[in-house]
Amino acid sequence: RWLYDGDEVLSESDVWEENNIRSSWVSLTHPDGLPVGDFTLELYLGDSLAQRGEFTVAERNAGVRTSKVNVTGVVREVDNSRRTISGALIALLNPGVTIQEWADSDFDESMVAASGTSARGGKFQLDAKVTPGESYGLVVVHDDYKAVAVDNYEIPADAADPYELDVTMQRK
Repeated sequence: RWLYDGDEVLSESDVWEENNIRSSWVSLTHPDGLPVGDFTLELYLGDSLAQRGEFTVAERNAGVRTSKVNVTGVVREVDNSRRTISGALIALLNPGVTIQEWADSDFDESMVAASGTSARGGKFQLDAKVTPGESYGLVVVHDDYKAVAVDNYEIPADAADPYELDVTMQRK
């Protein structure tokens, strides 16, 4: 039987017909995911408790994530999303560094957290992972297009790995 916060939520009787198979598995699911709380599974032989296991579903906390994520994406033309741009430089500056500070430092590489260049099809992957929940300066440049410059671009705290960063650029 399954218990949720001490209350029985599912009970099923069955006969073991597996002869010499000594183990099996059971699961408890819900289309929306299990609710936050304490779950207990009790297995009985007749009226005697033979095995008991417990687990807790905790509240999801987006701020807990500490693992870094890769950043990938595609650079496209703003006026024609089917036209991709190869050869664009994409850079994420270290958290707290503004684009103006980076320019004033003569584009000091130590201020760059991750960078990459778009290849055929406009696809890119940055050369270092970044921390979800942090804000970065985002710079995308190409000789034939207007630069994209965004201070405080936040990688969402719940970002998947890889995080998809698609960029559009305006032709000069």
